[in-house]
Amino acid sequence: MNQPDVLEDFVFRALYASTVVGKAVTKQFYRKAHKKAYFIGCSQGGRHGFQAAQDHPELFDGIVVGAPGLRLPGLFQHMTRWQLQIGQGGNMSVSTEKWGAVQNETLRQCDYLDGARDGIVEDTRRCKPDLTTLRCGNNTSPTCLTPRELAVIAQFFSPWTVNNTLIYTGMTHNGAELLHASTLSGAEPLIYALEWPRYVLYNDASWTLDRWTPADAVFAVRQNPYGMNALKGDLSGVRNRGAKIIHYHGLIDELLDSSVSDGYYEHVLDTMRASPKQLDKFYRYFRVAGLAHCAGGTGASSLGQGAFAVPASAETRDNVLSQVVEWVEGGKAPDTLRGSKFVGGDVAKGVEYSRGHCRYPARNVYKGKGDGRDEKGWQCVV
Repeated sequence: MNQPDVLEDFVFRALYASTVVGKAVTKQFYRKAHKKAYFIGCSQGGRHGFQAAQDHPELFDGIVVGAPGLRLPGLFQHMTRWQLQIGQGGNMSVSTEKWGAVQNETLRQCDYLDGARDGIVEDTRRCKPDLTTLRCGNNTSPTCLTPRELAVIAQFFSPWTVNNTLIYTGMTHNGAELLHASTLSGAEPLIYALEWPRYVLYNDASWTLDRWTPADAVFAVRQNPYGMNALKGDLSGVRNRGAKIIHYHGLIDELLDSSVSDGYYEHVLDTMRASPKQLDKFYRYFRVAGLAHCAGGTGASSLGQGAFAVPASAETRDNVLSQVVEWVEGGKAPDTLRGSKFVGGDVAKGVEYSRGHCRYPARNVYKGKGDGRDEKGWQCVV
């Protein structure tokens, strides 16, 4: 609160300064300059990666961006809206049991759209479940949804706009709705909902949720302190110096919805007036089914993404950082990101199965036999 230097450091300056100083120290110690510089980060780190690409492309030769916190002030407003309309803990207007019913119905309608019934939705863009099947009446289950509950749920799966200002891209139906709802109704999102207005927006430690109005959401998004939204779509600086970006986002991300990354990729296409084929030369975006926020989840979610998940092997294809190095230094760009699922989530027990995740805008379709564990049975189609 009332510490603009701290906020500026948090947004990007600390990363910039430590990178510049780190390079200088390296040169002094080794008595020669570094040859290549790489960045890997997820969530806030993913936002930092894109801010570097947008504003300081000279910093890194290769950048790995995971689940980037783009539109972060908008996300905090999404959390505020959730707290006010859904609630927290035992006081939720739509109970966790009913969110579980939404998840089960989503999987019933969408799981097999990719050709494999494995509890994983491969392409959330095609998942548009009809939740009126859960409406109380013909449905007499204890977890049926009233018209009011259906309406409250529906608004969170749509882009949220106030006075023609996009606040948040909305949530996607992904077969992990219960995880998403439980997370947003937890203690951490409530902290973001309270502390961002108190210590950044208004510098008023007495601010409380009951003072919130949609105008606060517009103000938060437009304030954009020190460029925190990180939404510049011109990546020509990266392209022109021959640097590369690998961008990934988990499709069951419980904090930062994958629609944020989808929207950013489309924004880059529009801004640069480019085709996906043209972007492929320096920027590739991969949608990772079964991956939660940065790590974990129900699917083949271990990409070797730094501190978040170990690689399944020493092979380049199992390590996303190694893949960007190979792209920069060897000219071999990844067509898919290979993820692995460990037995019982335990690395020591070995790999249960692996799966190649497609780069946007392609989607994964299963042509193999069985429940989807045949890695070669998956194909990327547009």
